[in-house]
Amino acid sequence: MRYYSFPPFKYQYFFPITVKKYSFLLSFYQPYSWFAKIYWKLWINIAVLRYLSSQEDIEKYIPEITIRNFIGKKATLAFNTGSPGPEQKITALGILNNQKFFIKFAQSDLSKNFVRNEEFILRQLQNQDFVPKILDFNSSSENVLLKTTLLTGKRFQTKTINNEIVLLLLKIASLQISTKNSYDSKIQSSFAHGDFCPWNLMLDKNNIKVFDWEMAGTYPLGYDLFTFIFNTAFFLSSERDISKIIDQDINHINTYFRNFNIYNWNKYLTSFGAIKKRQALNKNNIDLVNFYNKIERNR
Repeated sequence: MRYYSFPPFKYQYFFPITVKKYSFLLSFYQPYSWFAKIYWKLWINIAVLRYLSSQEDIEKYIPEITIRNFIGKKATLAFNTGSPGPEQKITALGILNNQKFFIKFAQSDLSKNFVRNEEFILRQLQNQDFVPKILDFNSSSENVLLKTTLLTGKRFQTKTINNEIVLLLLKIASLQISTKNSYDSKIQSSFAHGDFCPWNLMLDKNNIKVFDWEMAGTYPLGYDLFTFIFNTAFFLSSERDISKIIDQDINHINTYFRNFNIYNWNKYLTSFGAIKKRQALNKNNIDLVNFYNKIERNR
C-alpha cells in the first residue's frame, strides 16, 4: 500500500493514500504551533505536496508486515513511528470491517514494559467510561502489541486547569488499582495516570476521556495535577517562572488538596519535582532537568 509521509521527508507519520476517505485518520497528527497548523492544512489540501512525500514501501521505517499479521492485512492504517530512543513505540489509528481502533507496538525492552503496564492498568479500568477498551493484546519476547477502541471526541485544547479536570483527577486518585509502577514516598500516595497532559486527553460531549496509560502507577498525591500544570507550561507556552505558574492555578491546587484535608502541599510539589527531574535525567534532557530542579527545591 502506498503512503504519504508527514512532515515530508522526515518519515514520522504515514497516512494511506485513501486518507481523504477516512478523515478520522487525520486526527492522528495534532499541530500546536501556528507554523505547524498552517503547514498541516496546506499538506492536507494540496495533492502535490502529499504526492511528493509518497512512499510505496514503508517497511524500512515501520514493521508493517508484522503489525498486519496481528491486526489483519486488510486494515486501513495511519502510523506514527514515535520519538527515537529506548522508549520508542509505533502507534497507529486504523479501521477494519467498520471498526475503528488504536494500536501500540513496542520492540525495545523499555517500550515493551510500558505497553505491558498499560494493558495491566486498562484491564482494571474497563468499567470506567473515560478510558479506551481493550480489543486485543499480544506479548512475546520480541514485541508487544496492544489494540484498543478509539476514543471519540476532539483533542483537548484547554491548557489551563478547570473544575472538570480537578473532579476527574480526584476520581482517578480515589481508584483502588493494583500497580506495578510505584514511587516510594513517605507522604500520602494515590493511583495516578502518570502523564496527565492535554495531549493525552479528549473531550467528548463535555466529558473528558483519557488515553496513554503506560506510565500509570502509584505516585505522591497531586502528581497528575502538577504534571498537567507544569508539563503544559513547559511544552505549550513560554512560561518558565515556577511561582507565576503556581499562582495561575493556586485556587484549583488548593481545592484539590483540601479534598484530602491537606492545606500545606509544598512537600507534594517537591516530591513531584524530584520524580520529574529523575525522569528527565534518564532522558538526558537538560532543559527539563533544570526546570524541575527548581520545583524540587520548592521554588
